[in-house]
Amino acid sequence: LHSFPTRRSSDLYAGDGLLSVFGWPMSHERDADHAVLAALDLFEELPALNEYLGETYSAQLSLRIAIHSGLAVIGKLGRDGRDATSVLGDVPNVASRLQHAAPVNSVVVSDVTSRTLRDRWVLESLGYPELRGVGSDFEMLVVVGPEPAPGPDVGRVYELVDREGPLGEMQELWADTAAGRGLVVVLEGEAGVGKSRLAYELRRSHAARASWLTVQCSPLAGEEPLGPLSPHLPVAETVEGISPEERHAAGIAAAQGWAVGLCRAGPAVLHVEDIHWADPSTKEWIERMADALVSDPRPLLVLCTTRPGADDGWPERAGARRVALPPLGDKDMSVLVASATDDSLPASTVSEIVQRADGLALYAEQLAATLVEAPASAVPSTLQGILTARLDRLDPELQLVLQRASAIGRVFDDAVLQHLMDSGSDVEDPLSRLVNADILVQLP
Repeated sequence: LHSFPTRRSSDLYAGDGLLSVFGWPMSHERDADHAVLAALDLFEELPALNEYLGETYSAQLSLRIAIHSGLAVIGKLGRDGRDATSVLGDVPNVASRLQHAAPVNSVVVSDVTSRTLRDRWVLESLGYPELRGVGSDFEMLVVVGPEPAPGPDVGRVYELVDREGPLGEMQELWADTAAGRGLVVVLEGEAGVGKSRLAYELRRSHAARASWLTVQCSPLAGEEPLGPLSPHLPVAETVEGISPEERHAAGIAAAQGWAVGLCRAGPAVLHVEDIHWADPSTKEWIERMADALVSDPRPLLVLCTTRPGADDGWPERAGARRVALPPLGDKDMSVLVASATDDSLPASTVSEIVQRADGLALYAEQLAATLVEAPASAVPSTLQGILTARLDRLDPELQLVLQRASAIGRVFDDAVLQHLMDSGSDVEDPLSRLVNADILVQLP
């Protein structure tokens, strides 16, 4: 079974059902994926269990699993020393109602959860069932299976703004690659800033005739060696009598040979998404590729996307280049929002979106869509996981400072914040660390 010991709470029993909570006590932006994988794991175990039940008790077990996402209150409830963890709010109630309405032996998700699973899972709509006590507000979708994300959905691609510099730099590096001088390019930027979109633009405009393969690093893969590459690598022969170190080196060498083979018929791009989640073997392979493309030039571009602080020094190698993708300015964000909403929002609303999105294209697009379709106070589910996971990774001291600051407002004075802190606590150092982590912005 998949194990997510830091991502999932204890299982809670409710009557003849079982409730598992993902995203507590620590959040991860792929909590919905973890829930789907856990559900599918249960179905993998079901045939063996039913075989035992049939032979022993002449009985069979069926499963119906439903997944819903949102905000809930979690805490200890009880008396006389019999405290138990409880989940309160609409989220567990909707999940329970969806589970009762789900087809037998299926995994279903709500439309809220489906928005966080986009591009990674094949989902089929089962309509809007009438849920007892809830109504028919939620669409129910059944999970068919995984679907790797090849990049941005062309149907959701809006106007490209203020990316002439980074795109021009990548086009020059592609020209070098096409001429036989390949290299590793690390495209770096915050989540939602538009890294995958820029890769898409390079493929669409200048590398359209090249062989292009996209692989995806994932936090769900754990420490599987060469995880994003393994589905494409030839099956290695079992060699007896070699050490683990020799077997590891042979695996890296085989991956190098496979990658070089991609450009045998002409220029090629190997697009490796989200290397901040890469396993150690994949990181080592990237380093080796950067060196190999210098010592033995080939028309191969290894295009990697990552978030700040996760490159492990690759761009400092001779065969690697870093292309930084900064947040968009307010003027360009306004253009993007107008494109995403067909100019349907008033100027004041566009300004609010620009201020809340902080220069991140994905945030602006999702906030705009939410303000068109839902209350202005809502945070899109596609962003909620990214935001909460990022905050959960902070030190407890920094989390406390942010909690107190949030009571003041989006803009606050450090002197006012100091009054909200415990006696003897200094806010200067935590605020400086939060600014360096791009959580806060210091105003002039």
